[in-house]
Amino acid sequence: MMGAASASVAIPSHIAAARTLVATAATATNTSISPALASQAAQGISLMFWGTTCHPANPGSSTTVTPCTYGQASATTTIDVFGDSFAQMLLPALNQIGVMYHVKFVVLSRTGCSAFAAPVANQNDAGCDAWRANAMAYIKSSAPSALIIDSIIRWPLMPNGTGYTWPAWRNYVAATMSAFPKSTLPILLTGTPGATLDPSSCLPLHAHKVSLCNTAASAAYTPFMAQSMSAAITAGAAVVNLQSLLCTATTCPAVMNGILVHAEAQHLSSTMSAAMGPAIGDALGCVGLLAPTATGGAASLRQVASQIGVTETVATCRATGLVTVPSNIR
Repeated sequence: MMGAASASVAIPSHIAAARTLVATAATATNTSISPALASQAAQGISLMFWGTTCHPANPGSSTTVTPCTYGQASATTTIDVFGDSFAQMLLPALNQIGVMYHVKFVVLSRTGCSAFAAPVANQNDAGCDAWRANAMAYIKSSAPSALIIDSIIRWPLMPNGTGYTWPAWRNYVAATMSAFPKSTLPILLTGTPGATLDPSSCLPLHAHKVSLCNTAASAAYTPFMAQSMSAAITAGAAVVNLQSLLCTATTCPAVMNGILVHAEAQHLSSTMSAAMGPAIGDALGCVGLLAPTATGGAASLRQVASQIGVTETVATCRATGLVTVPSNIR
C-alpha cells in the first residue's frame, strides 16, 4: 500500500521531508556510522521508549489499567492510544505532536498483550485478556475524540503454534476496530518494518557500511499487515500506513540521517519515533480532513490539521497515499 504523490499536487511538508530522508538512505551504499553510534546500536531493545508504571515490562497477572498522559495535558482534544509495545513505541512521536498541536494523548498499553482479542502463542501473560477488557471499558467510558490502535500484526500464531487463517485474523481485527462508540474515530496506525538482520548485532559489525544491514521491503512486511488494514477499513476505521516513511518500494534502511531506525528487529528506536513526529502529525491531520464531516472526532483532527501548515489540504492528503479513510466510517 505504498502511495505515490500526484505530479501536480505537493504533499504535506513533513511527510515529503520524511520520504526524502528514506530515499536518500535507501540509495546510499557506503555510509558509515561513528563507533559511538555503533556501540549504541548494540544496546538493542533498551533503545526503545519504555514507560514506568504506565507500561510495565513485566506486568505479571495484574489486570489494572494505568492510563498515562502525553502531549499537552490541558488540551481539549484527547486521543487515546491502545495496544502493546508497538503502541508504546510511538510515544516519543505522539508526545511531540501533542505539544506542537495541542493534543492530549492518553496511553493504555501492555507489553506482549495484543489489542486484538486473538489468543496468541508465547503470550505468557495471565492478566492480558482481563487487562484488555478493562482497557476497552476505559476507552468506551472516556469517549476520546479519536483512538489510535497499534499492535503487532506481523506473524500472529495461535497457541498451538500454527498461523491464523486470514479470515479468522481479519475477524479479530474488525471486532476490535468496531467495538467503540461512534463518537470516537478509530485509527489503525501501522507499517513499522521488520528487520531481517537484527540491527543490534548487524550495525556494530558493519559500522563502515550500514547498507549491509538494510532490509528488503519485500521481507520487511508480511501479508498480515495488508489483511489487518483491509479488515480495519471494512470495519469503518481509518488507517495510517507508515511504510512509505520508513521504506522505499525496495529498501528499508537501518539508519536514516544518522538515526538508528530500529531498537531491535521489531520496534522503532525512541530517536526514530521522535523524528517521525511531524510526519505522523501530518497524517493524523489528514485523517480528520479526509473523514466525512459528520464523523465523530473528525472536527478535532481537522483542528490538528489547521495548525500544521498550508500544504495540509484534502488534495495534498489524498496525494500521499498514506491515509485511508473509508466512506462508511462508523
